[in-house]
Amino acid sequence: MRHAYCRSDFRFREYCYWIPAGLFYLERYEKLSLRACFLYGYLLHAQILAGTEDKNGYMSIRYPKRALTRILRCSQKEVGETLTELSEKGAGLISYQDEKEDKLRIYVRDYTRPILPPRARRKAGIR
Repeated sequence: MRHAYCRSDFRFREYCYWIPAGLFYLERYEKLSLRACFLYGYLLHAQILAGTEDKNGYMSIRYPKRALTRILRCSQKEVGETLTELSEKGAGLISYQDEKEDKLRIYVRDYTRPILPPRARRKAGIR
């Protein structure tokens, strides 16, 4: 199959996922795998498109684990490792909760703002 070359009016926003460049050059994220960087970009995109607000005002997305295995093209064990790599135990970019029927509730954090310890959050007036 032959493909046409991109022209100046080609719109990337409609066809591409954006992976933040900070994941590649900031020191605190240098240990992230490419799979984790891709998943974070994908979750950011999904949160913009289909995120719902919970009772505290935070945006979250609900996603089945099987769908993540299809997107990342790997086993459920590797998806779990990637989620752990992005969660508080690793880079602190997401937090997730297991829900019924093999679904996850995922909260995506801002990669430019690190997580403050509870005492510093109270001092700054952040919940």
